[in-house]
Amino acid sequence: MPSETATALAILAASGAAVGAVQFLPPLTAYEAPLGRKDAQGRTVLDELSYCRATLPGVDCGCFAQKAVQIMAQDTPRIKGWTYADPRALALSQAADRCR
Repeated sequence: MPSETATALAILAASGAAVGAVQFLPPLTAYEAPLGRKDAQGRTVLDELSYCRATLPGVDCGCFAQKAVQIMAQDTPRIKGWTYADPRALALSQAADRCR
């Protein structure tokens, strides 16, 4: 009987820890992608669109601009000691790959 009680308490504690850990994850659904960024005067910045038109032949520039803005707008939590890709380079490479 004591081993069953200990097992039940261990399962209960592990379940509680799992529920607590999941609360710190970002939501996986209901993401509303931004359509553009605004500068200090409220004007939309379209540097991704002009970059695409100037340097990427054969790429759908509307798609490219939207994907690049989505990637740049993601504010993901960072872990100390880990290295991350440059957001601008990541946005440019992923958007160019997805919009051909």
